[in-house]
Amino acid sequence: MITGIFNFLGGLLGFASKRQEIKAEQAEAHRELSAPNGKPLSWRNGIGWVCTLILAYHWIIRDLILWTCNEIGYELKAGLPLVDEGMIYKLIFGMLGIMD
Repeated sequence: MITGIFNFLGGLLGFASKRQEIKAEQAEAHRELSAPNGKPLSWRNGIGWVCTLILAYHWIIRDLILWTCNEIGYELKAGLPLVDEGMIYKLIFGMLGIMD
């Protein structure tokens, strides 16, 4: 009987601490969204744009540069840099909360 009461009270305390944690996260999100220009102030935005540009380079821009150079007859003396696609995906999935 007493063990059941302690378990019940422990569950309530755990629920209360989880609720406080959620409220703190919501307050942080509200502070980020209440930036003067209406855009969230977050380092994730910058990293998200960098990852987007890197993937655009890897999938589209690099191939267009190589194709254009081939069509006009220009020979690249040094190859274009390659992107470590796996690391970029790990970073993006980590930011999105999709971990493997």
